[in-house]
Amino acid sequence: MITSETAYFEILRKPKISEVKCIVLDYDGTLTTLRKGWDLILTDYAREKINPHGLECDGLDEEIRHLCAHAGGTTPKQLVSRLMAIMDKMNLIDKSEIKSIEHYAKDYADHFQEKIDERVKRFATESESYVIKAVRPMLDFISAKNTINYIVTGSCEIAVKEELNKLNMMHHFERVYGASLEMDGNLKLDAMQEIIERHQLSPCEVLIIGDGSTETRAAAELNLPAIGIASDEHSGGLCQKKRAMLSDLGAHAIIADYTGFENVWNWLHES
Repeated sequence: MITSETAYFEILRKPKISEVKCIVLDYDGTLTTLRKGWDLILTDYAREKINPHGLECDGLDEEIRHLCAHAGGTTPKQLVSRLMAIMDKMNLIDKSEIKSIEHYAKDYADHFQEKIDERVKRFATESESYVIKAVRPMLDFISAKNTINYIVTGSCEIAVKEELNKLNMMHHFERVYGASLEMDGNLKLDAMQEIIERHQLSPCEVLIIGDGSTETRAAAELNLPAIGIASDEHSGGLCQKKRAMLSDLGAHAIIADYTGFENVWNWLHES
């Protein structure tokens, strides 16, 4: 482990690497913190839909905590289908009042985006407060290495592209794979497989960087090298909860931010 006041780089196990030709990055919590506090937005929305009349109900808090814990990387339909299952289970609303999965998917997406748009409106003066430390030097570094770079995110594809353009980062990426209301399946796993096939890459030529369980599990399933970024989105530095989760799921190394990313790159390419 290399750690100092300015860098944290924890080596867990060495992945099989020949030469990194393609880098697939998550977005929220990996490049930006624009959606920090998403779990509070989801919690409030879920409580309103499950228990609109504010009735006393044992177990509701735990159900919502479980919903939030497994929300990362899911498509809108997958998320609200779990929400609707809780609505049915808790039985706090008349069945005739429950709407379609398509309704809730759009309703929640619109509700969530309204909250994020309030932050986007302040981009002119606050944009740098919403990016992970040293992310711009990291992106310049990998672009200089001529890697093919992708973003794969569970957030709305259109919104993420707009944000990247406003942050002047979009030019670093070949494409953004993001969620849409119609999408189903395992978004991140499917995207990684498509990228590998498109460029005819071997697993030892692809690097995954993310802070969530979905991309880390997908990397493990496809036998891809994975760097976990365990950044505290609210105060910076290392988030111990993320660090433990990423370690348990099989990340090969963990960083707190992109300070000293060249050290990570050099380690990956050591023979």
